[in-house]
Amino acid sequence: MKHGYDLNLVSEQSYFETKKYCPHYDFNFKKFCIISEILRLSSFTNKYDYVLMLDENVIVVDYNIKLESFIPNNPNTHMQLFNNPQTLEFEKNIIFFKPTVLTLTFIANIADYFYMINSNSKYLLNIDSAIWYSIIEFFDKLSNHHNDNRSLNLLRLLKICINELSNFEKYYFYSIEKIKFTHLICLKQMFLNIYNKRKTQFINESLTLSNFFKCIETVFPIHKSENKLLKPFFKYNEYFYNSLKLYLKFNFIKEEKKENIKNIFYQKNFFDNNKSINLINYQYKIYMKSAFLISNKSIRLSLLKNIDDNSQLYYRLPYTLKISKNYNKIKLNCQSGSCIEKGLNCCTTIGYVGEIYNKNLLFYLKDKKKIFITKDILKMNDIEVPLIDSRINMINNDQILYKHTLGICVQPMYLYFDYPTIIRFFENWILEGVTKFYIYYQSILDKIIEIINAYKLETNIDIEVIYWSKIPYNAKNDDINPNTKIYRLEAPLAIYDCMQRARNNIKYVISADLDEIIHVNENIENGNLIALLEKESKNYPNSALFSFQSRRGYLPMNWGIGHPKNINFSIFSNLVMDEDVFERPLYQKNIYRPERVVSYQIHLIRTLERNPLTNKRYSFTLIPPSSAFIFHLRRYKDYFFYNSKQVRSTILKKKSQQWNKNFKDRFNKFNFTNNGWLTNIHYIGLELENCRKRVARTMGKIICQSIEVCEKNFTMKWYIITAFLLTFYGFLKEFRPTEPYLYDYQRHIQNISSNDLNNKIYPWWTYSYMIFLIPVFIFTDVLLYKIILALESVCFIVTWCLIIFEKSVGSQILMQIFYGGATATEVAYFSYIYAYFEEKHYRKITIGSRIFLNLGKCVSYFFAQFIIQKYPHGYNILNYTSLGSLILAFVCVVFLPNIDWKKLKIEIEKNNKDIYIESYKDYAIYKIKSIWISTKQFFQNQSIYVWSLWWILSTCGNFQIGNYIQSLWASADDYSTSESNYNGLIEAICPLLSIITIFLTQWIIRISFASLLIMTYSNSIFVMYTLYLIYRVIYQAMITVSQYEISIATDSSNLGFVFGVNTFFALVLQSLLTFIVADKTVLGLPIRKQFLIYAYYHLFIFLLLIIYVSYKIIKKRSYLFKNDYTLNNFIFP
Repeated sequence: MKHGYDLNLVSEQSYFETKKYCPHYDFNFKKFCIISEILRLSSFTNKYDYVLMLDENVIVVDYNIKLESFIPNNPNTHMQLFNNPQTLEFEKNIIFFKPTVLTLTFIANIADYFYMINSNSKYLLNIDSAIWYSIIEFFDKLSNHHNDNRSLNLLRLLKICINELSNFEKYYFYSIEKIKFTHLICLKQMFLNIYNKRKTQFINESLTLSNFFKCIETVFPIHKSENKLLKPFFKYNEYFYNSLKLYLKFNFIKEEKKENIKNIFYQKNFFDNNKSINLINYQYKIYMKSAFLISNKSIRLSLLKNIDDNSQLYYRLPYTLKISKNYNKIKLNCQSGSCIEKGLNCCTTIGYVGEIYNKNLLFYLKDKKKIFITKDILKMNDIEVPLIDSRINMINNDQILYKHTLGICVQPMYLYFDYPTIIRFFENWILEGVTKFYIYYQSILDKIIEIINAYKLETNIDIEVIYWSKIPYNAKNDDINPNTKIYRLEAPLAIYDCMQRARNNIKYVISADLDEIIHVNENIENGNLIALLEKESKNYPNSALFSFQSRRGYLPMNWGIGHPKNINFSIFSNLVMDEDVFERPLYQKNIYRPERVVSYQIHLIRTLERNPLTNKRYSFTLIPPSSAFIFHLRRYKDYFFYNSKQVRSTILKKKSQQWNKNFKDRFNKFNFTNNGWLTNIHYIGLELENCRKRVARTMGKIICQSIEVCEKNFTMKWYIITAFLLTFYGFLKEFRPTEPYLYDYQRHIQNISSNDLNNKIYPWWTYSYMIFLIPVFIFTDVLLYKIILALESVCFIVTWCLIIFEKSVGSQILMQIFYGGATATEVAYFSYIYAYFEEKHYRKITIGSRIFLNLGKCVSYFFAQFIIQKYPHGYNILNYTSLGSLILAFVCVVFLPNIDWKKLKIEIEKNNKDIYIESYKDYAIYKIKSIWISTKQFFQNQSIYVWSLWWILSTCGNFQIGNYIQSLWASADDYSTSESNYNGLIEAICPLLSIITIFLTQWIIRISFASLLIMTYSNSIFVMYTLYLIYRVIYQAMITVSQYEISIATDSSNLGFVFGVNTFFALVLQSLLTFIVADKTVLGLPIRKQFLIYAYYHLFIFLLLIIYVSYKIIKKRSYLFKNDYTLNNFIFP
């Protein structure tokens, strides 16, 4: 460059090692994340005094001006941002800064804003909002980092800018630019109000940027409504720019000042302040986790609730009447003890502890370990809460006799997959003497459950698995998801819950992560952890906990091991670790005496109990790292910058050898399954680790950083992959170009007569379809769908092998039987969809899957038409192409994820509170037994059986028409000429039009009747083609609406049964129709007379519809007259 500056082009390709830390979720996130990571590299650290960050679309206008002219005179200015006073936007991401830890953190904060924000609103998802938020939060953090009340006030003010603008965006019809501008006004006004006294130190309007840099990007046009507020964008370069200087000095102190919320907006207030019903419902719900009988006089509850909900909870004891005087108040306190969670992480649903003290508690409980709780003492709608007994079991010489000496609590796992680590976790802690494991989880890989169940076989340990469930909410009613308001599953409450279970049962309880171990120096009690704890307890008998400092160790990512038999812990024998431990309290972990501690936090020391003998608080003991320390065994680069020398160490060599020996001794009796052990879990881990880093960075930001963010990113990726596989499978299995010309192929190549085809061969498809459907709809839910999908592909493959390689009448009857089996199993396709995907996606996935099914047919039939037009006897090309597509479809099924029966179990137990399913065997037995129950529910639910009736009637007609339409076409006078044979084209147009009609669904059965009637008497193949198109389009519209409505009206665990029943009854009706009309043993009518009967069958459906709708209208109109409503209040089928 002209003035000797270094130019670095920053991209993922130029600095590949940073790519894995900046996933591709959002462009702005990726850009700022990569810059922050690159500037941490050793090749950049301490190399430059200042750095100028520019976008690639910015060019230099005047080469004579040096960058040094922008360097601030004040050396304490670490960063300059150029802000346009007219739009409040920052000039095209131009940032001038010193590459210090503070400024890099600021840039990382901007990246995190885009990664973690729970919103799709464009007024939030822009760089200008991100920078303003970071500025306000950064200033407040530096000037008031010791003042929790001040932080709470700031967060309350910032939240207004989001909440009010979200209402503004929802209820008012303003342009995106205006909403964004109003939002920036809010942020800037807040900044000026808060820092008004020092405004001159931050704002400098003497610098101009436009004569040095110019943006070559085309700017977006301003909406017409903005003309009064904003001048045209192309004139903005004429204005001077604010230079916002960030003074990063920790000794900056500002005088406290209470802000007036109304002053935040200096424009007219045009916001709707009414709270929605759903928001109120969310704010005033309490979610109970557990209840513990602590003593003969006291009970403690673990629960979640909104921090702004000040409503009272009441309890009633057993054997008392349900009257108001028997209800007593429950004292509620934040589990943390100080309720600062909202200020620290902006999450409003937090952990609480409910306390009940009653001198007569034991008298009323008697043999009932349960209480009754309500929020409404007037309605007294009790819920029954069982009690977990955590009282002292027995005392010998005033000492508690514990069942276990050492136990461990694992905070809730979510999306956990790392089975090598959990095996090492068990081996390490069993070696340390842990005999009681409390394992909390929300979502884990099925193989993790298999490993836990295997270790449960060990007789010398006790493993208790606690499902730390998500908070339930009604997604289809647009309820606010309370899980997005919980910080990291509220892990401290889970630790509290665990410690109450361990209370008086375990002497020492460890709170540690799965990738942490405690290393005791060999010179201290021979490296024995229990011996160390006993020694410290003897020296400090009043200790309630023992706190250990943490040190990082680094391991290679050897996750592609596959089966557990390949696990080898030798990698721990020579690892890299930090020479220094972290300063307290960062990463410190504690071992507790549960009965001596009141509240818990992951790393900090909270409130301790009082010693009943002295009435003084218990104390705690800090274990020096020379005696023992927490070893945090990381496989990924840690986000938190910690300048510590790294050394190679063999301190775990002895332990790792013992882990190997013990695991090999145990392995044979574990009897692990052979399949399903992933070799690509490092990809999963990388994605989750990136999210973990973003969550860690954003602690204290404006949006609650719940794990829903990670789960959404992770699960949506797999949802997309599964949706792709499923829809691609649907496309491939319908890509059967043989079908439009199957009749011609069998007539002219296989030399089978028309009578044999119509009266001997084709009826077998209907009969076999009906027979196969009986076991299919019984076992589809039991076998969890995927096996049935694989069976469908196999049946299709056998069908086409018979078409290609066999020519006899008997072989073609067998072909029709396998074809019937294949079509019978199609019910599993949509059942899989509704079992795998969430209910809120039902409509989209129903429409999407139908579109791809029709697209497969459309493309294959166009292909068939092209081949036949080009090669009049190219039937084998169509046959082999069909066979190849069906084989590929089978491959897709192999890669589809399995449906977990536990997911369906949750749905079942939610809808049937008296049902408890513990194993897959219980689930299978329940599903088989529930067939009769489901049948009764099927007929009791009017919505289901009405929509099912349309399904049955229309599907019967569609099957029959599709089975014999080629025979009807062949009877046309002009069919024999090659230029009039457009079977493939017509069959291709049908699904193409159906795709459009799916979006424009109307009930027009009468057109189906008219189409079939005219087609019956027509001798023109083109008239037949046209009317056939109309008929098939109407059917696709009807079946899509019916299917969607049924999926909404029933729970996902019964969808396979309902779809199977519908199709079965349709086939019973079709079999009866086929047997009477087409089968040679009864009428055996010619093809045209058959279609005349089919036409009048559809007229019958139309008359049924008229009668039903008339009845509904008369009934609703009668109700309207009584209640003075209008017909517009009702929707009819």
